[in-house]
Amino acid sequence: MNAWLGGISAIVTVLAFAIPDTRSWLATHGLSGWIAFAGVLAIALYLDGVRSVRREESDCEVSRLSGELEGERSRTSGLAAELESARAELEAARAANDRREKAKDLKLLDDLLGEMQPGSTFYKHLTDYVDFKHLPRWFAEFLSEQCDKWVTEPRQATNARLADTWSTMVQCAAHFHEKIHQNMWPLGDGVTPPSDPEWLSIPREWDYKKRDAARAELEQAHDEYLDALDALLALMHELR
Repeated sequence: MNAWLGGISAIVTVLAFAIPDTRSWLATHGLSGWIAFAGVLAIALYLDGVRSVRREESDCEVSRLSGELEGERSRTSGLAAELESARAELEAARAANDRREKAKDLKLLDDLLGEMQPGSTFYKHLTDYVDFKHLPRWFAEFLSEQCDKWVTEPRQATNARLADTWSTMVQCAAHFHEKIHQNMWPLGDGVTPPSDPEWLSIPREWDYKKRDAARAELEQAHDEYLDALDALLALMHELR
């Protein structure tokens, strides 16, 4: 405020005393001239003061708004950091839960597969020794027992990929078992005594067309079941 008053005083001094026309005009009009000059000066001072006050108020408002904006930025940054931390915690918890559920699923399927996994006698025979002219009866009975157990099993895998792959394998196993039951008998045609009741075969009494059709059905069902079982075992290995 003092600065602009000093500036106005200097201007008045210059106008009043340094400029000849101003001095002449004041001398001509006398007292009324000085009063008019003082009025003009007062108006100038008032207008300049108003501008100065408004400028100061504007500067204060800008400063206040800048402070509030900075505060909002700081608060927003803090909220973003909290949100990111919460998101990371949620992802970690979800990952931990997925690992627990995956471990439970794998243990369940290990239990349900039992002796059907690689290294077992059943799996070795399934992959290397299946001969529909001479199939061990224990092989068919074990497959039948497993299919019956799976049908009544209430537990299910929670992992969608495991559940779908498991369901496909169970369906293929049941289909293979059904084809063995339909096309392989221990007693031939039911009249001729079996030469060895521990083995199954396509009845020799059937004509060659029926025997060939039965063998084709058995081979297809076997291959589909083996592929489905291997797909399940590969997925289990991937998820361990």
